[in-house]
Amino acid sequence: MQPVLRRAEMCHLKVSDIDSTRMVIHVRQGKGGRDRDVLLTPELLETLREYWRWMKPRTYLSRAQ
Repeated sequence: MQPVLRRAEMCHLKVSDIDSTRMVIHVRQGKGGRDRDVLLTPELLETLREYWRWMKPRTYLSRAQ
């Protein structure tokens, strides 16, 4: 698993891409058009949960979508 999430990949993340059970973020069609999993740290998971409670995203995490 690669621990890096690119900015463009972050903009396309969906709520369903976060797997808190496996502690990974599933990146779809990342660099080179490949799918991959990125390590989800407990700190990042908590930050994402706070963001979710604040912004209440439905499909995409980012407003860019």
